[in-house]
Amino acid sequence: MGGQVGHHATVTPASRGPKARSRERARLALVAAGLALTWTLAAHADSPAPGSLAEARALFAAAVADEQAGRWSDALVKIRRASAVKLTPGLRFHIALCDEKLGHLLAARDEYAAAEAAAQAESNREVLDLVIEPLASLKVRIPTITVNLPARFAHGGAGTEVRIDGSIIAATSVGAAVPVDVGSHTIQAHAPGQTPYAMTLTVVERQAATIDIQFLPLEMPGTLAAIVAPAPQAPPAATPRATSADTTAPHRSHTLAIAATAGGVVLLAGGIGAYAIAGSDQSDYQSACSGKPSPPCGNATAVRAWDAVALGAWIAAAGAEVVAVVLWASPEKKDSPHAELRGGPGTLSLVGTF
Repeated sequence: MGGQVGHHATVTPASRGPKARSRERARLALVAAGLALTWTLAAHADSPAPGSLAEARALFAAAVADEQAGRWSDALVKIRRASAVKLTPGLRFHIALCDEKLGHLLAARDEYAAAEAAAQAESNREVLDLVIEPLASLKVRIPTITVNLPARFAHGGAGTEVRIDGSIIAATSVGAAVPVDVGSHTIQAHAPGQTPYAMTLTVVERQAATIDIQFLPLEMPGTLAAIVAPAPQAPPAATPRATSADTTAPHRSHTLAIAATAGGVVLLAGGIGAYAIAGSDQSDYQSACSGKPSPPCGNATAVRAWDAVALGAWIAAAGAEVVAVVLWASPEKKDSPHAELRGGPGTLSLVGTF
């Protein structure tokens, strides 16, 4: 607020809007209050030691310079030192202003209210006019947190304790909006026989946050052991079947994968053997029929049959190996994949579930 006084001092009120003119008047009033403070210190200091009044005046003048430069932390330190001589309504106002600029909204609200009360006691019209706007603004800007409890824990006699940032809030404040500063806050709650509750919540200006706490019962001693360990009188059949199925599922899956791999190898070897027999029959056929006219002198049908058997065996071997790859790579399931090779006169097929 004070940092803009010098910049706007040459602007005429007629060239600005109503809100801007209002802010301008507030800044000018603040400067007037600051100038009047030196006289207030002299008039109301209770027998200050020699040099203390002059030191307080110098500190306040330096604090006003810090405010105008936006050095709010430095200004606050100097004003608090000056207030040790005499805490006037004007000094309280400046303390509140520094807290507000530093983001300490709750402290600023309390200091503005204290400045207002002190100004009323001393009939200080300047400070009374200055605190009106910031007090109204802070009512809207200060965020709130509302903590709601289940009905049976909400009344005062339930032994429930709710804390915000380590401070216990009154039972009457449970379910009501509690003002807090901007930033992160820790909410804790305890109730007899319930698991303690804790969380961290970050709020911003003008936010109205609400937390609905749901307690979980504390586990009684021995409860966990009773759940995990079976009762002594329980028969062996009481063991859940899901555990047994989960234990045997990997063995069934691996067995099928091994069987498919072995079946593929056997089929591949069988195909090679059938192809070799077909080649041998083909050689015999060509030797027997060499130089002889039709009709054929050998058994060409047998050669073709063995060729067909070799081709079918190789196709089946390829299918079996595909199944084996799927079984090895697939995740374990309760219903493991299965496959079987079926053969018949002139046919060879692979049937399964994957």
